[in-house]
Amino acid sequence: MAKQMSSKFNYEHERKEAFIDIMRTYLQNYSFSGNEISGFQSDGHIVLTIKGEETILSILEVKPEFGKGHGCAYIQASAYYAKYVLKAQDKCWEILKKTCCPVFILYVAGPFLGFAANFPYPCEFNHLEQPGNKVKFTYLERLFENKLIYLATLSDAKEHYQIIVKFTKIYGKNAHCVAAKCGHAPKVLGYDKIGGDWKMKMMAEIQDKEAVKDKVTKAVRTLHESGYVHGDLQDCNIMVKTNMKEIKILDFDWAGPVGEARYPWFMNPNIPWHPDVYPNELIQENHDRYFVKKTC
Repeated sequence: MAKQMSSKFNYEHERKEAFIDIMRTYLQNYSFSGNEISGFQSDGHIVLTIKGEETILSILEVKPEFGKGHGCAYIQASAYYAKYVLKAQDKCWEILKKTCCPVFILYVAGPFLGFAANFPYPCEFNHLEQPGNKVKFTYLERLFENKLIYLATLSDAKEHYQIIVKFTKIYGKNAHCVAAKCGHAPKVLGYDKIGGDWKMKMMAEIQDKEAVKDKVTKAVRTLHESGYVHGDLQDCNIMVKTNMKEIKILDFDWAGPVGEARYPWFMNPNIPWHPDVYPNELIQENHDRYFVKKTC
């Protein structure tokens, strides 16, 4: 493939056709068609029919060389898929959620081939207090550059009600619920498993953050007395409302029962952990107290 795609092509469509011919060797049961996607014409995509509904398996976008051909091949193909997801009918959207299969983006620029995988972000969740009630929401913005935490608003709410949506692979749900019940953590609105090891949790929004030592200490003491430890009480995980009367603890990914909850294998060495903290070791109550002292 590398040798053939390194050949000289005078036009973009020649490179595209050559690549599709090569891919037929590897994708014997599938072929790239040039059909329209949500009003746009791709260089090729593979469509599967599941229960009478069509869904996209792969999208191809080709450019003659890097920097040529009106835009970036990867961004263009991803934009096509985003448009497709937004316009997907209810039945098609249900299939997209249940397959847990990404759409594979193939982008070619000159002799270079790139691969990527796009997943449709969930836009609804099962309400914890109302079993069977699916609540739809709309994403507003990503809150942290290095974390999958988003600000969203409930789509069907009569009033403007904002929530926090977080995607994580590990989550101490019981510890979070205990802290929330005592008023020391945001209320858990929903918790869904969305495929693989990934989980999605929805929480009530907190407006502001500052450090208030006595309130944080009380909140952590309540958590410990209930038999749980947190493990990651950085300042970014402690939020206080602007009236300074209410604090909330966030990020219960590592939290769990005392004697069971452990730190992950990979930990940021730049964070001032307790001297006795090591990867995969048990999270201790004095580790939490140490972090509160340093944070506040």
